[in-house]
Amino acid sequence: MISTIIVNGLSLSASYCMIALGLSLAFGVMRIMNFAHGELYMLGAYMAWLFYTKAHLPIILVLLIGMLVPAIIAIILERGIFRPLRGNPMSSYIAAVGVAFILQVLVGQIWGLGKDKQVNSYFGFSVDIFGAHISMTNVTVIILSVILTAALLLFLRYTRFGKALRACAQDAEAASVQGIGINKVAAITMGVAGLLVGATGVLMAPISLVNPYMGGTVILVAFNVIIIGGAGSIEGTILAAIILAFLTSTVSSLVDSTTAQLLSFVFMFIILSVRPMGLFKRA
Repeated sequence: MISTIIVNGLSLSASYCMIALGLSLAFGVMRIMNFAHGELYMLGAYMAWLFYTKAHLPIILVLLIGMLVPAIIAIILERGIFRPLRGNPMSSYIAAVGVAFILQVLVGQIWGLGKDKQVNSYFGFSVDIFGAHISMTNVTVIILSVILTAALLLFLRYTRFGKALRACAQDAEAASVQGIGINKVAAITMGVAGLLVGATGVLMAPISLVNPYMGGTVILVAFNVIIIGGAGSIEGTILAAIILAFLTSTVSSLVDSTTAQLLSFVFMFIILSVRPMGLFKRA
């Protein structure tokens, strides 16, 4: 049981981190919470069902499609909705909620609202880790998530655009004075967020229920992670994802998933009562 809890915790940590990092980056640059972020995750999962289970394409190609489709849609949303509403947070929130509902309805109309879609396992075998039988899909989620997260951190720290993104997150007005194009940074940031959450949707599709409303649970988890870690903080997001994932994995194994979700929000309230800005200040 301990081995199962640890591996499940690592798998959840990886998925929580990938989902929340993109949302946190977007908030850091644009100062809005994209409520349609969960629907981008849902689109990634549907790409897995459509192109892997139905079309039988290679998993690498499916992963690329599942990353690109949400990324393109995220860029379109930034250009067509969030950019004109920049500086008006309430309107941006309302617009994002509207986009989420629209995407849910569109996916439901195209692929059906009834039965949940089942995505075939990417690997037909499991591995033994300290006596526990662990799906190779879970192991893959952990490995790829670590690679993508490490690539993102290196990108932010060592590339010119990554430094520009961090500058915009710290002070967009000062960054603009220095000649950094805020619009370009915002669009690419949304694209990166779409890539990350789309990849997570593809990776998690075989071990989750694929339906038009699956993004609702995901966005709640992402908000919880960001609030605990500190909105806009990359380090805080990673730490909060790990803490919440292992809390959820442990309580789910020992009690049930409903209690785990309840305790995760209780933990959030405890953290906010001690550190109202979260574990870390924003980037």
